[in-house]
Amino acid sequence: MKNHHALLITGSRHHDSKTGPKAIAAALKSADVRVTTAPDAASLTAGKFDVAVLYAPGDCVSEEDVSRLANFVRAGGGLVAIHCGNGNGGGSEACRKLLGSRLVSHSSTPIDFAISVSDADHPIAHRMQGFRIRDQLHAIEPMSEFRTFLTAWWDGHPQPIAYTKTEGAGRIVCLANGHEEAALNNPSLQKVLARSARFAAGEDWSDKTVKVAAIGYGVSFSMGRLHLDSCRRARLTPMAVCDSDSNRTNAAKSELGGPIETYDSAEDLLANSDCELCIIITPHNTHAPLAIQCLEAGRHVVCEKPFTITIDEATAVSGAPKWPPSSTIAAGTAIFAPSAASSKAAKSAMSSASNASSAAMKNRAPTGGAATKTPAAARFMTGAPTLSIGCCN
Repeated sequence: MKNHHALLITGSRHHDSKTGPKAIAAALKSADVRVTTAPDAASLTAGKFDVAVLYAPGDCVSEEDVSRLANFVRAGGGLVAIHCGNGNGGGSEACRKLLGSRLVSHSSTPIDFAISVSDADHPIAHRMQGFRIRDQLHAIEPMSEFRTFLTAWWDGHPQPIAYTKTEGAGRIVCLANGHEEAALNNPSLQKVLARSARFAAGEDWSDKTVKVAAIGYGVSFSMGRLHLDSCRRARLTPMAVCDSDSNRTNAAKSELGGPIETYDSAEDLLANSDCELCIIITPHNTHAPLAIQCLEAGRHVVCEKPFTITIDEATAVSGAPKWPPSSTIAAGTAIFAPSAASSKAAKSAMSSASNASSAAMKNRAPTGGAATKTPAAARFMTGAPTLSIGCCN
């Protein structure tokens, strides 16, 4: 993932011009986007920015700045417009045309409303779920073609809340939300902001995935199939199954469809498969040795609960001496049981895993939303706290 540089253009008589930009900058920095703040777009011509982020109403944007923004985007730069630029109470018609919409109405005060994902295939919306926010709700009139990925219900029909469009060689993202600091600090909107900047800067993670293998494909509760089906829905790619029973590996091929590699031992899997993530779904007493084995082979690990069955095993897993820096482990909710969570070894395991997860996921697809409803392996990919994952969510 490239470390992009964003120019955050502020200067609003209507919005919170102090804390609002701080919240926006925090969201961008969480995605390793470097932020420079300025009152206008003059420095865009210097050629050092990948994306411009506009947080100012149209009547606060000069015609000269609109021209600078348009030239920047048409030459391949990105633009993210946050709750601004397309107002109908004055300001630049050229800015409205650039953004592709005109504000026609809005709630007079912030209200609580639901936002829905209308295009789950849009890269910015990958693995996201709907969320609620308290903010001003905007109704717009399209002035050009665009691709909507978030909507909210307004005046009897879904209203575009977030959309993207192209302009020349560049990309534009328009986000209706962000009237005040509280809305900008909404965790889901923060994720949308971070993704929007990366998308507008030219990133495309549509085809990025993680290759997944299941170690264990037993008949109990069809857990192997459940995990791998969940992975597939979350845009991860099931590619291998390991089980000592050939009847179960044959069942995996039949049930999962597509090209599935099968192995009868973890050693064989780790030596011959290029899987990146191993999900351990085996008898409890095998979790620790298999987790260590996979981690030492440089694989990420999601482990079915319980994480381990003894404190000594938890210590061994958390302190495995050959862990490559890119590896992490996600354990089931049983680690939070009093007998486990109170132990020094278990706390060390949770801390080590969480820190490793954050580092390991930085080069993956951007963070997603609503971790409590996301499949375990998917949540591993979204960068959520990995040790909070349970097997039956």
